[in-house]
Amino acid sequence: MGLTYGEVQLMLAEATIRGWISGDAEALYKSGVAGAMKNLAKYDASAVITDAEINAYFTANPFVGAADKEKAYEQINTQYWAACFMNGLEAYANVRRSGYPKLTPINYPSNETDGTYPRRLRYPEDEPVLNAANYNAAVARQGTDNFKTRVWWDKQ
Repeated sequence: MGLTYGEVQLMLAEATIRGWISGDAEALYKSGVAGAMKNLAKYDASAVITDAEINAYFTANPFVGAADKEKAYEQINTQYWAACFMNGLEAYANVRRSGYPKLTPINYPSNETDGTYPRRLRYPEDEPVLNAANYNAAVARQGTDNFKTRVWWDKQ
């Protein structure tokens, strides 16, 4: 699954806030949110969101602007998370990258993460059988093959 127009616009809004590119972060943000809202119609005709509804959303929830970068990152990446509604792996990856939105995991009985946010994905079930040498080497290097073991770049 590729990136949608809305997702790309939100990434560009964040890049603008970070100073990586020049542009109008608010315009990119609004374009990204509107694009994500419009994208929902491809899943079901009842999910159509009108331009008036989108404008009402922006009136009720204005862009925070670049003055408070952390709030802007939070707002942009929370919208990115919503834009990834039908692409869970992308939503997961961006939450891990950005830290937003702040999610609170629930500790259900026999939850493999003990109520914490998953740190990584597990290897496929057949990996220890089909690729035993490399699987064992990776586990020896990184730690147990479970959702709580941190990947090498995860320092938080």
